[in-house]
Amino acid sequence: MSDLKKCWNCGEKYHPTRSDQKYCCKWCRLEDYSDRKKAVREVEKESMTKCPHCGSEEYYVKTRIYGKCDHYRRFDGKETDNSGMHDNLTYVDGTIAYCAECKKRLFRLEEEC
Repeated sequence: MSDLKKCWNCGEKYHPTRSDQKYCCKWCRLEDYSDRKKAVREVEKESMTKCPHCGSEEYYVKTRIYGKCDHYRRFDGKETDNSGMHDNLTYVDGTIAYCAECKKRLFRLEEEC
């Protein structure tokens, strides 16, 4: 049984069907690929100073806003106090950062406690 190989991801022994096979199954291959890709994204996010696609130095996060507000107006057209307009609104920030110029997805923000 010397033809058994050890899976790079889970360590299980398996019979390879190809000479370059490193994983025992499709799921181990995908799981290992996903873990490596996530680790690369974390390193890229830490060192990111601009968009890797277009070079923009700004990014944005999509925010959902819920609620109703009262917008006060005057009959003569002059401005009136609307400082409490946003008091009854709920803001829910997204978790994905997008480039401000090319609109491409850049990285996932860490959730704040």
